[in-house]
Amino acid sequence: MTKSKACEARTGNSKPRWNAISEKVQKQVLDLALERTDLSPRALACRYTDENRYFVSESSVCRIWRAADLITSPAPRLPSGASRRLGFPRESWVSLLVHSTEFAS
Repeated sequence: MTKSKACEARTGNSKPRWNAISEKVQKQVLDLALERTDLSPRALACRYTDENRYFVSESSVCRIWRAADLITSPAPRLPSGASRRLGFPRESWVSLLVHSTEFAS
């Protein structure tokens, strides 16, 4: 039997992504972040856009910082018993189902 083209291994596409931020811009964002440690990602993105006339989003700044190990992802927070108090009776079964630790087998 012969393989169809969909099942064959593909070689990597050599074209760069059209919306990728260049290394030069990433370095400039990192340099600005190290220079102005008091700025949040949103404020830094606004300042970079104003000064350099090149738009960089807040999420792009966060991705650049995360790639450079300047920030880490926050640890997931588990709900406590007090935060699970519900106001509507119909929500209580959903809470029990979602937050229970024992499942019937």
